[in-house]
Amino acid sequence: MHTLDRRFKRVGFCLKTIFRLSLSCKLIILLSDFMKKFKMLRTLVYVLRVIGWLVFASGIILAGVAIFSPNVLSTYGIQMTNGSAWITALGILLASVLYTILFLAVAEQLMLMLSLEDNMKQLREFFVPDKK
Repeated sequence: MHTLDRRFKRVGFCLKTIFRLSLSCKLIILLSDFMKKFKMLRTLVYVLRVIGWLVFASGIILAGVAIFSPNVLSTYGIQMTNGSAWITALGILLASVLYTILFLAVAEQLMLMLSLEDNMKQLREFFVPDKK
């Protein structure tokens, strides 16, 4: 009885593995077709994401500079808000977070439009098959 249970477990494991591999192969094929179109827009999405994260990182660095050495910022023309380095750092962080959200949202909106186009194409192919 125990050997039969082990065999069923092995068969079940093998079937699950085969199913997962077939799904991943189908996904790779779909993604390769999906990535062929609109290469420039996809590049723009990646560039916008990188710019967003760079803005966030530079905002954190600038806020640190504003807190620990406010004289450096005043030499470049950035005035301290009410003479307080903490308020200036908070303003810099808030601006960098808002711009990061803006860049990332635009990138996600472009990806949404690209996937919407792909989904509409698949839906059209499903309901109106080619007559050959």
